[in-house]
Amino acid sequence: MWRLSTCNKIAVAATHGDQRDPARRWLNPYGQHFTFATPSSPWCEYFVGTPPGVPLEECWRIPGMALPVNGGLIPSDAPGFGLEIPEAWLAPFFG
Repeated sequence: MWRLSTCNKIAVAATHGDQRDPARRWLNPYGQHFTFATPSSPWCEYFVGTPPGVPLEECWRIPGMALPVNGGLIPSDAPGFGLEIPEAWLAPFFG
């Protein structure tokens, strides 16, 4: 028996003309890529958890994660979703 993930269900719905945009998919770079790859998602949200007036370039994010420019977002086409994870972040898991 096949079990479909939420992303699979959204993609299947797209083949039937259904438009869906599940909440929180935009919080990470993987969700950004899925949004662009799925025709059933006509838009994408981008949450910025910084005080008003702080430029997006100065907010915390995963290094290499795409930032919106003029209301648009272009995810990276670099390997690994374009993320530039510092080795120090991984050290506790591979110590």
